Amino acid sequence: MSDYQESPPKDRGFKYRIGILLVVFAAVAGFVVWFNIVQPPKLIKLRDETLRQWGIQNPFEKESEIIIINAEDVPEADRESDAQIAQKIEEMGLLVVKDSSTKLANVIHVTKGKASEELFKWITQLKYVNAINAEEAGVTDELCKYLETQTMVRSLSMGRNPLTSEALKSLSKMELITGMYLRECQITGENLELLANLKELKILDLSGSKFTNEDMKKIAGCKTIHWLLLNDVGIDDEGLMYLAEMPELRHLTILRGNNITPEGAKKIRSMAKNDLTVD
Repeated sequence: MSDYQESPPKDRGFKYRIGILLVVFAAVAGFVVWFNIVQPPKLIKLRDETLRQWGIQNPFEKESEIIIINAEDVPEADRESDAQIAQKIEEMGLLVVKDSSTKLANVIHVTKGKASEELFKWITQLKYVNAINAEEAGVTDELCKYLETQTMVRSLSMGRNPLTSEALKSLSKMELITGMYLRECQITGENLELLANLKELKILDLSGSKFTNEDMKKIAGCKTIHWLLLNDVGIDDEGLMYLAEMPELRHLTILRGNNITPEGAKKIRSMAKNDLTVD
């Protein structure tokens, strides 16, 4: 009797799946190579804005725009002090996000109505904070004075607080700020010119404040801004034209709640120094 046994059928499905994975890998690798060579402006803008909206540090920024802290460069005394202060803040019911490498307090989240003088005194003592999120937290002009010494902060989100133009005297001293989000505060044209002192400022949101057309001249003095958000500020085409002088402006969010006509939006696009998105 023959010992012959039929060999099992080959797994063609496995080879098919491997083939699909190789095709996908080749397509992704080709896209990455094309992206890095061509540097398509619209896709780069989409990438950067998505990272900003999710609060993710953009690894594609120039090295000069990123603060990198090496764990071994942080004195032990700073580590101990930072840990103790972070614990105090957490005991107040707030969230402190720590850097995965240095273990230092990196982001402070101040929840609704939780802003206080005690809290801001503690925050002032943190040396390595990168971002403060305090929307609707009850932050006042007086509390902003505590932030003047926070020279490491890059992102400040304090919308929907009772802040006036007086707060700009303090906030304009935070020299490394790249993103300042002050929507629906009570800021007017007074002290707006101080924001031009912020040489690293890339994103500015003043939506919901009330300005005049002439106030736009002061905002136009901010030479480093890439993305400006000015919905619901009460200006018209006349004020809009002043913003065409901003040398780095690439995205202008301004059409909602203002008297901007389609003709005005088209005109500023043609006058702008860069490929400008107006929405």
